[in-house]
Order: sequence, then C-alpha cells, then structure tokens
Amino acid sequence: MTTKTIEITKEDFDTKPELLEYDYEFLSSLEAMFEHSEGGLFNWTTAENMVHQLNFHKKYLKEINPKYILEVGTFKGFYPYVVKKELPEVKIYTFGINEESQLCVDAINELYNEEFITFFPGDSKKTLTDFDK
Repeated sequence: MTTKTIEITKEDFDTKPELLEYDYEFLSSLEAMFEHSEGGLFNWTTAENMVHQLNFHKKYLKEINPKYILEVGTFKGFYPYVVKKELPEVKIYTFGINEESQLCVDAINELYNEEFITFFPGDSKKTLTDFDK
C-alpha cells in the first residue's frame, strides 16, 4: 500500500496565500520520486491542513532559530524543503530507513544549489547512535 502525501490539487493549493511561496510542482516531483508507504509530517490532504501545519512549524522555527536540525524520518524531504525557506543558514542531518530518500535529498540540495541536507540511510536506532557531529 502506498501513502500519497500530496492529495490536494494545484487549484486548491493556489487558493491559500500562505502557500504561494512553496512550489507545488517541485513538491509533486518529490512525491513522485518513489513509491513507499512511510507516512510523513506533512500529509497534506487539504490546503487548510497544509496551512495549519506550516504556520505551526514556521512560528517555532523562527522562535527557536536553530543552526542545525536532526530529523528522524526523511521520507520525501518535505520538511527540509520548508525549513530552508524559513532558515536560510540551517544545516539538516536527516536519518531515514528508506535509501530512496537520497533521491529527494539530492533534488532539494540541487534546488537550493547547496548541500545543506546530509542524509544517513538505515535504521535510525543504529545510524543516529553512531552520529558524532
């Protein structure tokens, strides 16, 4: 069974001014990179849900203003894509069990023309405990 992350249409996406800074086509291309059921933070089934989740994260990202983020569960890279828009100087270390997530990480790094995401494939019970940065 596959979990589809983006279920809203471009037209629905475009109805929310808060979403206009995000590239629907790029997010859709990340969604299409591989078939895998893993779930994700941004399971955007409606534009309204998307706005609420983004506003929550944007508020706390700005408040905390981290220089580094450790993410467990890379999936298709939506979170690093959003974080980079809010925190241009951030570096993200992400750990994911699905090696195909590297495709999405590479696409996002290429989009921003910067290697700001480092992906660690494998079970985070092992990879995260071995992380020493």
